[in-house]
Amino acid sequence: MNLTLESSELSGGTRLLKLRGNIDLMGVNAVSTRFYAFCGGEAPQVRVDLSAVEFVASLGIGMLLQAAKTVKARGGQLQFLNPTPAVHAALEISGLNQFVIQGDAAAGTGTA
Repeated sequence: MNLTLESSELSGGTRLLKLRGNIDLMGVNAVSTRFYAFCGGEAPQVRVDLSAVEFVASLGIGMLLQAAKTVKARGGQLQFLNPTPAVHAALEISGLNQFVIQGDAAAGTGTA
C-alpha cells in the first residue's frame, strides 16, 4: 500500500502528521522530504499518528529515528500516536517506543 502523509495543526502550534500505508522503501521515498520539513523550525511540537500504518521496514525506522533526533536537537518534542501492534513491536525493538503514546493520552490530540 502506498504511503500517504496528511498534516494539520493542533492548538498551540502542534503539528499532527498522519501516515497511512507502509513505511517501506517506496513509502519513505514518497514522503520523507515533506515529513522532515514538518519536523523543522524552532522547538517543533510534532505528533505522528501511526494508527493507519500496516508495516514499517528498517528504512522507515531510520526515517522516524532521524525525525526524532532532529526535533530533539531543535528543542522540540516528537510523539508517535497509537501504532498498530506490528508497528509498535518494530518501534520497541528499535528503541523508539519511548516516544509512543496510546489510548487516553493520545485521545486529546484531535486525531479522531
